Amino acid sequence: MNKKTRKFLFITILFLIIAILIYYVLDTFQKNMVFYHSPTEILSSQNIEKKDIRLGGMVKENSIIRDKNSTEVKFFVTDYNKEILVKYNGILPDLFREKKGVVVEGYMEGKIFLGKKVLAKHDENYMPPEVLEMIKSKEK
Repeated sequence: MNKKTRKFLFITILFLIIAILIYYVLDTFQKNMVFYHSPTEILSSQNIEKKDIRLGGMVKENSIIRDKNSTEVKFFVTDYNKEILVKYNGILPDLFREKKGVVVEGYMEGKIFLGKKVLAKHDENYMPPEVLEMIKSKEK
């Protein structure tokens, strides 16, 4: 093997190794990414069951039901178009309230969203962008 052939082979192998590493990094990043969806998007999606996603919207008024014997809470998240029942087992954040913005991490199981983590709004003016757009479009 002459010097040119060795150099070409080395560069080719190096390029393949870098390409494989980039592929695995991007693949891992995509698998760990959690997307944000409104109730309308989730209910109109196909094959979304058992996938980790974020559900964002407003907590529907008079929809919070607390189990007195456990930490399980049920409530509806709405984008003022459609709504989804959320079941969450755990302690809710202090800022969690009816008619306020919320983001719930979890997955769909049938027509029920099983929450793993609940994130509440951070200031009085917080509203998920998708919900804000939905409200503005309904006002027109």
